[in-house]
Amino acid sequence: MRLLKFVKGQFLSGDNEVPAGREFIAHANQLAHGYTKFVGGKVAEQRMGLVADPTFVLPERADLGDTDQSTWETDHNSKPRDPWTRQYYLPLEDNETGELYTFVTGSQGGNSAIGKLLAQYVRNAHLGVPLIELVAGSYRHKQFGPVPVPEFKVTAWTSGPVSHEPPPYDGPTYDMDESF
Repeated sequence: MRLLKFVKGQFLSGDNEVPAGREFIAHANQLAHGYTKFVGGKVAEQRMGLVADPTFVLPERADLGDTDQSTWETDHNSKPRDPWTRQYYLPLEDNETGELYTFVTGSQGGNSAIGKLLAQYVRNAHLGVPLIELVAGSYRHKQFGPVPVPEFKVTAWTSGPVSHEPPPYDGPTYDMDESF
């Protein structure tokens, strides 16, 4: 499974652009959320679970440890950066090739796109899971002007309802050395 990210108006898998307009089956019933710890720009640890899993309890940030800001790495402005990031993982299946991706986000724009898609899925789960088109949208920010954001345009639904009992979550299957 490959990671799919939205960076500066582009959908990227590794260094390769995945063109806007590409269609995917969005396995919204397998959406995962939680925290990822980064050390040196690499994934060091994860505390993730399925949104639909009633047994998964999202940990409180304070319970993850690493709360001493003086030990945190710094960002490009020399400000301490929390090593733990709240993220969402949305499994996507290329509708043409069947290739599997995981859209990962922790940004406000990405979280909003996931939220909108999930709201549509909840209302229409009896139709199946959504078939989506990747869209590079934007909104106007008072200070920064146009800000690119990902969007998932629902184009159709797979046939039939999906089980609300998703398979056990094993976490994303990617190399823990993958850079973000």
